Formats: sequence, C-alpha cells, structure tokens
Amino acid sequence: MKKNTTPVYSIPADQAWAAAWTAWRLNSNQYLKLNRDGLVANKIMMMGILINQPELITDQDREQSRVARDRLGIDVNLRVLKGEELNEWTKLQANICLLETFTSAYDLAVLASYPKSYSKLKNNDLVEDRLSACQDHPVGTGRVQLTVEAIKCIYSQKHNCWFVWAIDLDTNCAVMFSYREEIAPGARFTLLGRVRFYQDRTTRLNRVTVLEQHQLVA
Repeated sequence: MKKNTTPVYSIPADQAWAAAWTAWRLNSNQYLKLNRDGLVANKIMMMGILINQPELITDQDREQSRVARDRLGIDVNLRVLKGEELNEWTKLQANICLLETFTSAYDLAVLASYPKSYSKLKNNDLVEDRLSACQDHPVGTGRVQLTVEAIKCIYSQKHNCWFVWAIDLDTNCAVMFSYREEIAPGARFTLLGRVRFYQDRTTRLNRVTVLEQHQLVA
C-alpha cells in the first residue's frame, strides 16, 4: 500500500500572493471556498495558475498583491500596538505576511482567502475615513428625525441584532444604532430615534424606527 505524502512546495511569496489576486480577479472579485455554479474555488484556481498558467498573472495583480500584503501586515502591527490579544487566525495572518517562500498547501489555501480579507479591511478604512470627516458634535438631543446613509452594518450574535453606523445627510454627523434587520451600506433612509449619548464623534441612538427608504442617487 502506498503511503499518502503531503506535497511540499517552494513558491516565492511574491508569486504566490500575485496568483491569489489573479484567482480573485478571475472569480469576479469574490472568494469561493468550494467549486460552485461552474466556478472554481479560489485555492484550486490559484494552484492551477502557479503550476500551469503563471502567464495569467498581470502586472496589476502583482502590484495589488504587494499593496495588500503590506496593509494586512500593518493591520496586525496596529492590533499589537493597541494591546489587543491576537487570536489564532490573526497570528496566522502575521506569519503568512512575513513568509518569503510558501512550502505548505495549507498556507497557500489560507492565502487564497486574503484578497477577501483585504477587501474587507479596505472597506473598513473607507468607513473610518468617512467617520473621521464627520462633524465633531452630537446630531441633536431627545427625539430626532434624520435622513441618513448607512456606511457599516455588523451582526451581533451576542445581542441578536444588527449594529448600524450611518451619516446624517443634512449635518454630516455620525450616528450608530441597533436594528432588527440588516441595512446594506449605501442605503439611504429616514429614521426616528432617541439620542442616548455622544462619544468618539458618534451619536448613539436607541428606539430607532425606519420610516422611509430612498433610492440611491447614481
């Protein structure tokens, strides 16, 4: 009986990162863990590119992957500087960003998901930029009616609700509130809510009711 052997690779990091971005691009900027709807999982496509079709990698893929590698590495460093306790996934991210040669199938499979991680990080950077550009005062007092644009929405399993960050279109003030349904970033709507407190350039609202959805301006 033949013994199963674990394949060992020796792939330069720049080439591996670039191939991950090529797979991301060819899958229309989405990450697939498994083959689906005629599309190939990113990790499988990435390995095919590395082994059989390196010519599919473009200069833009290489440049984008370099930028992303640097940014993902910086993200870990910032967490350390803030005194955060790193979980196993973040520790793995730190190690992969430092690798100069990929030798294991596992590390390559994890790398295939990093374009998605970078996309989320980049979107969060944009959100933080918009929040930092907001006015540094509360949106009002007591009961308020606002027309806002949602810029971030995160589900909380602990509280079984969605936390929404939005910007008041009239005053350019940031607000945050919990809601029973997901509100997609970019959605514009009118809400009623009560000002609870103001902290870190953001007014916290409670008892929020969405009154009306507005079509986005193209």
